Order: sequence, then C-alpha cells, then structure tokens
Amino acid sequence: MFFKTNGIEKILKRFPNRGRFHFFLLFVFISFTFWLSTKLSNSYEINQRFISQMRNVPREVVLSQNDLPLELSIRASGVEILWYRLFRNTIEIDLSRVDFSVSPVRLDLDNQFYKIKQQLLSGTQLNEINNSILEVTFSNLDRKKVKVVPQSILNFRPGFMSDAALQSTPDSVWVVGPKRILDSLTHVKTKNFTKEDAHASINEKWKLQTIKGLQLETDVVLLQMSVSRYSEKEFSIPLEVINLPKGMRVKLFPPKVKLRATMPLSLLGGIQNSDFTMAVDYREILDASKKNLSVGLIKGPPGIKKAVWEPEAVNYLIRK
Repeated sequence: MFFKTNGIEKILKRFPNRGRFHFFLLFVFISFTFWLSTKLSNSYEINQRFISQMRNVPREVVLSQNDLPLELSIRASGVEILWYRLFRNTIEIDLSRVDFSVSPVRLDLDNQFYKIKQQLLSGTQLNEINNSILEVTFSNLDRKKVKVVPQSILNFRPGFMSDAALQSTPDSVWVVGPKRILDSLTHVKTKNFTKEDAHASINEKWKLQTIKGLQLETDVVLLQMSVSRYSEKEFSIPLEVINLPKGMRVKLFPPKVKLRATMPLSLLGGIQNSDFTMAVDYREILDASKKNLSVGLIKGPPGIKKAVWEPEAVNYLIRK
C-alpha cells in the first residue's frame, strides 16, 4: 500500500502547481486573443450569401417569394464578415420602378449596385453581384370597394339613447386581393367596439378586421354616433280612417288612442298631438275574418325614437 501511495505522489509532482497552471492558462488566452485579433483585422475576398427583402411592392402585386438568395463578391475584414454571418444577412431590393406587365420579372441588380453597396458596412468593398439577375414571380390582384359594417356592443346609461346608428367614416374601403376572393366579398367588419355606460357622443378611431389573403387600403376608420338624454311623453291622438269609400262613414270605438313616445329631452316641449297621425285602414273591413281594425302610426315628428300606443286595435260601426 505504501508503494502505491508513493508512486501516485511522484506522478502528481510532475504536474505544475496551481499558480503555474493559472499562468499557463493566461498565456494561452492572451496568445489566442492576439491570434484572433490578427485574423479578424485582416481583409478577405469572399462570396457572401445574403437574403433579399423586396421593398416598394405595388399594392396590386403579390410576390410568390420575398426572400430570394443573393450572393455578393466582397472584400471585408474578418470582423465585418463575422457580423454579416451572425447578424446582418439581408439586403433590401427596391421594386418601385419595376414593370410588372410581364411575368416573371427578370430583375437586373446591376442597376441597383450603388443602393446595395450602401447597405454594407463602411469598410466593405462590393466587387460584384454574382447572381445579378433575379427572377421574380408574382400574381396580379384585383381591387374592389366594399361597405364597412361596424360591430358594436353599446350599453347606455339609464335615460340615454343613440340618435342614430353607429356610422363609419369612410363608409366603404378599397380591398386588394385575388379575384376569386373579392367576388364573394360584400363588406368588411370593424373589430368589436364595446362601450359601457355610454352617455356622450362617440367619435373614435377604430381598426378593421383583417381578412386572410386580402389587403385593405386603410385598416382604421372613424366611428361616430350622437348620444342624447331621452325622456317619454304621453299624447292623446284622434284616429282617422284611410281608404274610406265615398259616402261611407265609420265610427270607431274608442275614437282616440293613447300614445307614449320616447324622444330626446331637447324635443320634449316642442311636440304636440297634432304632430302625429294615427289611422285605421278601411280595407281591413273587407276581410271577413277581421273583427276589429288595427291602429297604425301614419306620421310622426322627426327625432322620435320609439312610439307605443293603446289600444292597438279598435272596434268599428259602419254608417252608410
């Protein structure tokens, strides 16, 4: 056992002690740093692969592929090459002046040599665009104007109501997309607009719902609605008979109806009984199954939100 222990100790003594080992590691690290710095500061000529990103594509055009490979012959430092490979590997290609009347488009990148060079790091020299002709395939889209339909959930404060339906400005928008989808498209909906305790007029910008495969000319509209305080008022309205033959007289029981109208508070004092016309239709008498005549509102003042009356039907007596 003694001999075994003694042998291990002799082997361990051959290794450097901890201080020497740390010094050795520091020496290796400094040497590697100098080597790496030298390599990265040197310039190299390489073929660097980038991914093209198409910009300024016309609305009526959909590209089959927007990330075509692009190979550039460059002279750059090791640091710049490392940067391209780790972080900055896209080049923007401008399509604003491309003629899309023929498919596919053969795009000559030599015409954009300077624009491409500007996107490289300042120390990089662009020698050549290896694949200077890019074949861009696309499909043309149609354009259609469709109605905007607001989607809303409105809960009003007691005593308040809307004066009219929620309106969108603009009330219709242009939509761009494949003809097969546009043919069946009749409207575009807004995202759900919710308002609790509504008691003031609405005037808010709101987004439209997106539709897969289609592009909207604008994705924001202005939603507007007038909201007022409302109250109820009761009227006693005499009944008339319409479509009454000459020489025929009809007596109604009762001759008047009680009408309750809901209206904006601002109109309450200016509306009278004479602003309403309530009537029954003589032609209902010709229907033998009818035992009484239905009462209808023929005319009412503007601004009335709701009107109910009683009775809804009256008895009658014919006098010749």
